[in-house]
Amino acid sequence: GGTGAVEWAYCDYFRYHYLKVAGDFDISVKIPYLVSDFLFSIAGLMIRDSLTLSSNYIGMYSQLQRRGSYFCIFRQDASIIPSLVHSYKKVEYPDVCVRISRRNDTVTTYYWYKDFQDWLIMGQFFNQNQDSVYLGITLTGALKDSIPIAYFSDLVLDGDTISLDKLSVFDNTTYNNSSFYFNELHTNFELSKD
Repeated sequence: GGTGAVEWAYCDYFRYHYLKVAGDFDISVKIPYLVSDFLFSIAGLMIRDSLTLSSNYIGMYSQLQRRGSYFCIFRQDASIIPSLVHSYKKVEYPDVCVRISRRNDTVTTYYWYKDFQDWLIMGQFFNQNQDSVYLGITLTGALKDSIPIAYFSDLVLDGDTISLDKLSVFDNTTYNNSSFYFNELHTNFELSKD
């Protein structure tokens, strides 16, 4: 978690698990769960030009279920706050998936529309950075004594499933020791009163 990478922030403070990629790509992730005491918490995918606080970026996110929907936040100039494109399609956990693709100089953001069993385009953006960019998953939006929690699964880059363990980590949050990543193994079990 962190307090930034939101639509009102000139500087981004967040936890980011990423890969460096060059050229065209297509990445998607499933977000089956997001909970937070902070109403503006978001989880999703982000492409960044750099890891500096005010880097240009494009992010495709889901919000908390009680807040509502999908949206895309993007900063195309380091001297201004980000802009956003908002969807009126309500998020329905656990069926939340987001996707970003780049072909030549066009970055396209999508969300999964369960009713149609298809990806719907959220926005298209001009992005001429063909050098290596940072591409990954992010969770943002924390209160001082509360950490948002999101589960990410099915991270797919260009048709290949990527283990979350293979991602590098960037964390510039101001809450020391308040941002964690857990690689959990769940198995079937039963509880008994004995």
